[in-house]
Amino acid sequence: MDEISYGTNEDTLIVTAVENNAKNNSNAREEETKADKFKRLAAARTDKIVDGLEKLGNLSGSNYEYTEKQIEEMYLYIQKALNDSRHKYDKEEKKTFSFSE
Repeated sequence: MDEISYGTNEDTLIVTAVENNAKNNSNAREEETKADKFKRLAAARTDKIVDGLEKLGNLSGSNYEYTEKQIEEMYLYIQKALNDSRHKYDKEEKKTFSFSE
């Protein structure tokens, strides 16, 4: 591994530690199971969605004006996206063609 020296041994140790940590994280992800990868990504993405919803809720304060219709449209759109996303996980039986007679 190439070491970068910035003048002191402490700096070199810090840079080397950061590089080693990045390399270890890369190796860990290569060995990650599909289930573990799902958990890691799903947790991060779920947190991001919830954070966005909390920010959206912050718009309900007195610093903003909105109509009930705007709120209804906004949440209907979000609910549709949520339903569409959820249905992607439904295990459907593959439909096959058959004659009615």
